Amino acid sequence: MRKILISILVILLLVLAYFTIFQGIALGNFKILSVEKIIELNNTLNLGIEEANSKIKNDLKNKQKELSENVEVLSNNKEEYYKLANVSTENEIDEANTQEIYNSEYLWIKIGRHARKEKVIPKMDVKTSTTGDSTLKDLAITAEGSYYGIIDFVSDLENDSDLNFRIENFKLIPSGDNLVATFNVSGLKIKIENTTQTVSENNTSTTQTSDTNNVQ
Repeated sequence: MRKILISILVILLLVLAYFTIFQGIALGNFKILSVEKIIELNNTLNLGIEEANSKIKNDLKNKQKELSENVEVLSNNKEEYYKLANVSTENEIDEANTQEIYNSEYLWIKIGRHARKEKVIPKMDVKTSTTGDSTLKDLAITAEGSYYGIIDFVSDLENDSDLNFRIENFKLIPSGDNLVATFNVSGLKIKIENTTQTVSENNTSTTQTSDTNNVQ
């Protein structure tokens, strides 16, 4: 009887080993993979490792090549800069650094045209620059009109390539049925035209003497 039980137990163990090796066993969260599954997972893992190594190798080469190209471009640009700096005369350098000088009457005409287009009433004051540079002026502009007219007016000034204005300290307040906007453009070189403007001698401001509604 004992031999029979041992034989049965051995047979059961052999059957269990067979299913474990060739089919695998899953008992709840406990799993034993079959040899085939283990080989499959191993092949998948090896394939993933090969792909990762290939990407690392190729990406590294590409990044190294890109870095080398950027360094070469930078070096070439640096050499060109030094060449230009060495051959440029002082007059050429001064000319390149010269800031554009605006004629005050020209500014008034340009600003007035944009104002008339957007149906706003402008006022322009030329003041001493807050930078402390006596060669520079600040331009204080006031515009009265509708909301969209003022916004479009400011946009027109900023987008005018002849002016190159950078709007600062923009404020918008109500005034009756309209709105009034005030803003500054600082650091400009402005040539004052005494024939059409009055200029204060105590560095307060410069204003147009003509009616703002008659801007041409």
